[in-house]
Amino acid sequence: MHLTIELTTDEAIALRRFANAHHPLPLDEAAALALREYLTSTGDLEVVPSIDEDSQVEGTA
Repeated sequence: MHLTIELTTDEAIALRRFANAHHPLPLDEAAALALREYLTSTGDLEVVPSIDEDSQVEGTA
Protein backbone atom coordinates (compact mmCIF):
# COMPACT_ATOMS: atom_id res chain seq x y z
CA MET A 1 0.00 0.00 0.00
CA HIS A 2 1.30 3.43 -0.85
CA LEU A 3 0.17 6.40 1.25
CA THR A 4 0.99 10.08 0.86
CA ILE A 5 0.74 12.45 3.82
CA GLU A 6 1.57 16.09 4.45
CA LEU A 7 3.64 16.82 7.54
CA THR A 8 4.09 20.03 9.44
CA THR A 9 7.65 21.29 9.76
CA ASP A 10 7.82 20.03 13.36
CA GLU A 11 6.58 16.57 12.33
CA ALA A 12 9.06 16.39 9.45
CA ILE A 13 11.94 17.33 11.78
CA ALA A 14 10.82 14.73 14.33
CA LEU A 15 10.56 12.08 11.61
CA ARG A 16 14.07 12.93 10.38
CA ARG A 17 15.38 12.59 13.96
CA PHE A 18 13.57 9.24 14.32
CA ALA A 19 15.04 8.05 11.00
CA ASN A 20 18.57 9.05 12.03
CA ALA A 21 18.21 7.30 15.40
CA HIS A 22 17.31 4.02 13.67
CA HIS A 23 20.40 3.30 11.57
CA PRO A 24 19.77 6.19 9.17
CA LEU A 25 16.60 4.94 7.47
CA PRO A 26 14.98 6.56 4.44
CA LEU A 27 12.05 8.72 5.54
CA ASP A 28 9.40 6.40 4.09
CA GLU A 29 10.81 3.42 6.02
CA ALA A 30 11.11 5.53 9.17
CA ALA A 31 7.49 6.63 8.85
CA ALA A 32 6.34 3.01 8.44
CA LEU A 33 8.43 1.94 11.45
CA ALA A 34 7.10 4.79 13.59
CA LEU A 35 3.53 3.89 12.63
CA ARG A 36 4.15 0.20 13.35
CA GLU A 37 5.63 1.03 16.78
CA TYR A 38 2.69 3.29 17.60
CA LEU A 39 0.06 0.75 16.50
CA THR A 40 1.83 -1.97 18.48
CA SER A 41 1.98 0.21 21.60
CA THR A 42 -1.77 0.92 21.42
CA GLY A 43 -2.63 -2.74 20.89
CA ASP A 44 -4.08 -2.13 17.44
CA LEU A 45 -1.34 -4.21 15.81
CA GLU A 46 -0.47 -7.64 17.18
CA VAL A 47 3.21 -8.36 17.70
CA VAL A 48 4.24 -11.50 15.85
CA PRO A 49 7.53 -12.80 17.22
CA SER A 50 10.14 -13.58 14.61
CA ILE A 51 11.46 -17.13 14.35
CA ASP A 52 15.21 -17.55 14.29
CA GLU A 53 17.28 -20.60 13.44
CA ASP A 54 17.73 -21.58 17.10
CA SER A 55 13.99 -21.56 17.91
CA GLN A 56 12.38 -24.74 19.17
CA VAL A 57 9.42 -25.83 17.04
CA GLU A 58 6.87 -28.38 18.23
CA GLY A 59 4.71 -30.59 16.07
CA THR A 60 5.09 -31.89 12.55
CA ALA A 61 4.39 -30.50 9.16
